Amino acid sequence: MDRPGELPRRQDFRVGWIAALQKEYLAARQVLDVHYEDYEVSRHASDVNHYTFGRIGKHYIVIANLPTGVIGTHSASAVANGLTNTFPLIRFALMVGIAGGAPTEKNDVRLGDVIIGTRMVPYSFIRQHHDRRENIGDIIVSSRDLLSTTNAVQAKITEGTVELDNIITSRFNKTEAIIESFKRPDAGSDRLYQSDYIHAKSCDCLDAHSNYPDTQVQREERKLYEKIKVHYGPIGSADIVLRDANERDRLSEKFNLLGFEMESAGICLDKLPILPVRGICDYADSHKSKQWQGYAAAVAAVYARCLLQSVSSGELFEANNPVNAEDLTKEIELLVTTVTKMTSTRLEEQLQRHESKLEEHDKIYHNASQTMKEVREMIKMMWIVFENSAQVNSKTFNDLDRQTRDNTVAIQSAHLKIEEGQKQLQKILDKMQDHIQRQQEISSPEQRPKWEVLQAEAEKENTSLEEVTKKTEAALGSAVIVFDQLSTVTRNPKFEKASGVAKLPKGLNAIRLKYQLDQARSIQGIPNESFASYHHALNSKNGMGEISKRDQVVSL
Repeated sequence: MDRPGELPRRQDFRVGWIAALQKEYLAARQVLDVHYEDYEVSRHASDVNHYTFGRIGKHYIVIANLPTGVIGTHSASAVANGLTNTFPLIRFALMVGIAGGAPTEKNDVRLGDVIIGTRMVPYSFIRQHHDRRENIGDIIVSSRDLLSTTNAVQAKITEGTVELDNIITSRFNKTEAIIESFKRPDAGSDRLYQSDYIHAKSCDCLDAHSNYPDTQVQREERKLYEKIKVHYGPIGSADIVLRDANERDRLSEKFNLLGFEMESAGICLDKLPILPVRGICDYADSHKSKQWQGYAAAVAAVYARCLLQSVSSGELFEANNPVNAEDLTKEIELLVTTVTKMTSTRLEEQLQRHESKLEEHDKIYHNASQTMKEVREMIKMMWIVFENSAQVNSKTFNDLDRQTRDNTVAIQSAHLKIEEGQKQLQKILDKMQDHIQRQQEISSPEQRPKWEVLQAEAEKENTSLEEVTKKTEAALGSAVIVFDQLSTVTRNPKFEKASGVAKLPKGLNAIRLKYQLDQARSIQGIPNESFASYHHALNSKNGMGEISKRDQVVSL
């Protein structure tokens, strides 16, 4: 939760929320508990997204919207890529917005209902044969963690402790324009036409009352507590605006689809776990209109809010999704950009000429203080990643099955990444200390004490970084022992090479890292018989006497 006067750090943002349309983006803003206006973060060089930052409950949210008029899977994929590059600790994204419904006898999907995509079917990826079409798109499963949480939300809806329509009324009321844009249309406008009834000029689909009831599918009137139903199942995702009832019926029957949208499959291409949350605004037929779009966007946003309120931040973000070496590397890269910009020569020269006012000094101090907090967070993450890596690979050679040797290579690569990150962090800290020292020298006597406190903090973090660096070097030394022993027993030259690379001087860490990543797959392909002989040697009284009991347990 926010502390008075403090803004969240970039690392605090763990939830992505993607909106394709302006109405979906506007709906997302209405359900935030806190909206951080004018909040800025350092971005990845390739990231051109527009972001809105906020909080729902304990979760810090990054809302990303697709460029105006550029929708579909490719645009969604580009937005998701920028999101994960700038916010590497994002653990999942919600794709929240509108969709076309696919009502069947089994699935009574109606306008204003919500569909939760348990799977995404990219139905437009097809291979055309001379007599048939073959769907070749991979069916993508949504985030299992979030799907588990939907059970809790559904229970609250059924028990009446959560009423989606009431939440819309209480949240979407800032202005008359908001109320009008997101209000629920009259129930009489929800008309499902027969699939073979094509829209024409004489069609009454937009009239207040239907003149041709025989053209519609007759459905039972819902009870008051069934005003909004939430459906769970597969949804179709493709770069297609579907306006064909017969094609809708064919696809929904083939894949058991609840509805159709245009973005979720693209986000999954970037391997970001997602959950599509969609409000039904039409029936994907020729009678498609925008009448229900506002309300559908609102009900989807409200459901997404309820979902996040039911998610445990500790359980989901720490236990199941620990920070890894790759996340850490991305975060450090972004921090390098921040520090480089902050310690620019232009700012320092401006201060030395005493051209900046008191508020400018305060701003520079604030930036330095916030950056030191980020450095402190990076070093904490460094310790977490290192300790996680050590735990994963604390195994005896008696357990050298295939999974263990996969882990051996993976942890070795992770340690090399950690070591590279430590070098970058050390450079950052050195720059920060120089920057703080210069500010002390040119600051007024009244301002100097706070810079001295900041300098003490930097020295403390430097000590912590030196400690974790020493432990990582020791771990890499243990890796050398592992690879030497594996090379001796298996007579596999790749282990000998891996050992040699691990022994390279520190200045060649980048080469070591690249080599390890290149060799990972080939090492994993070592025949089981070689490891079986190693296991036998370890347990043999006469074999491999040079491997002591102490050497049989090596923590990487």
